Amino acid sequence: MQNKAKRGTGAHRSFSVRITGLGAGFLVLLLVTLAGASNENNSFAYLLVFLLLSLFVVSFIRGGLDLLPVRLVHLDAENTFADHRVPVRGALGLCGHPHPASLELSCTTASGQAEGSVMGADGGFQLLLPRQPRGRLRLKSLTVSSHYPAGLLTWSMRLDGLATTALIYPAPIDHLTQLGPEGPCQGSAESGDFGELAPWQAGQSLSGLCWKTYARTGKRMRKHFLASATSRDVSFDWHQLPGLTDEQKRSQLCHWVVESRRNQARCGLRLPGAVIEPGSGAQHYQRCLAALAGELSG
Repeated sequence: MQNKAKRGTGAHRSFSVRITGLGAGFLVLLLVTLAGASNENNSFAYLLVFLLLSLFVVSFIRGGLDLLPVRLVHLDAENTFADHRVPVRGALGLCGHPHPASLELSCTTASGQAEGSVMGADGGFQLLLPRQPRGRLRLKSLTVSSHYPAGLLTWSMRLDGLATTALIYPAPIDHLTQLGPEGPCQGSAESGDFGELAPWQAGQSLSGLCWKTYARTGKRMRKHFLASATSRDVSFDWHQLPGLTDEQKRSQLCHWVVESRRNQARCGLRLPGAVIEPGSGAQHYQRCLAALAGELSG
C-alpha cells in the first residue's frame, strides 16, 4: 500500500561542534589541576595538565577529521497516509569510520523531526518521522553527529537543501458511518460489495434508498456498491458529499479508494477540475491517492 517517494541527495554540508557535559567536566578538572600546579609549582602537576590538554585537543581534531569524509549515499521517504508515521531510509558512506555506532542522526521537516542511529557497518539507517499533514512532504535537513573518540565534544554535519520528497495521503476515514450507531446499510451480494452511502439526489430512483438511515436520521441516503464482475464501474464524486468539510471529503474519498483496491474493484474519481476514469491496478491506485493528496482545488 506504500510506495517509495522521490530520492535525493543533492545537499550542501555545514559543520559545527559543541562541548558535551562530559567535556565540560573535563575542562573543570583541567582548570583545577592547573590551579593546583601553579600554587604548588609542581612539575608533575604541570605534566598532567599538559597531557589532559593534549587529550582534549586530539579529541577535537580527530572528531572533525573522522566526520569530514562521511557522505550521504541515498535517502528515501515513503508515501504514506496522514494517520501513519513516515518511514525514512537511507545510507551513509562511512569511508572507513572506525566506530559507526558513535554516529547519531536527526531528520527535520517543517512539522517535526526524528532521531536515530546508524544500524551497521554498511551505514544503513531508518527513521520514523512523526505524523505529517496531508500534502507533499519535503525533508528540510539531515544532521549527522559524532561524539567520537572520547565523548568530550560532539561534531555535527548538517545537510541542507535535500531533494527528497514524499506524498502524504489523506487519512482514510469513513465519515458517513458516523450517521448513526448502526453504521451504513449493507447491500445485497447480488449487486456487489457495499462501497458507500451517498446523499440521494432529486430524480434518482427510490429503489436504492437506505431506509434504515432515513428512519434514524431523516436524511435520504442512497446505497452505492463497489464494482464486481457483474456490476458497473464506480466513480466516487466529490460533489456528492454535502455537509462535509474539504478535508473530510478527501478522507472519505480516500477510504473508498482504499476499500476498492482491497476488494479488487474498478473505481474512479470526480474531483474539482479533474476526472480520473474508473480503472484498476497499482498505478491507477497511486494516481487516485496522489490526486487526493495534493491536486484538489476545493
